[in-house]
Amino acid sequence: MRHLEHPIMLGDVVICDLVSSIMNSKVNEPSPLLNYENKTIVSIAEMAGLQVLDKDLSARNRRKEAKFSEIENAIVTYVTQNCSCYQH
Repeated sequence: MRHLEHPIMLGDVVICDLVSSIMNSKVNEPSPLLNYENKTIVSIAEMAGLQVLDKDLSARNRRKEAKFSEIENAIVTYVTQNCSCYQH
């Protein structure tokens, strides 16, 4: 079911803006997800259909970076499929 609403929000977080930040970030830049508390990151991931545990976010750098990348990919896919701002 596509919502095709803009913007997609989760509480005070504009998910469409987050996706824009993710898509415009450079390869070696820190993840835009670092700007959020763990519970917010978990909620964002759940919205995109991805289960994330607190232990995933408290893992060592490599595992945490891999999980952030997985979350970023899931949320970009979710927004591009469900928001009118990415429909062409």
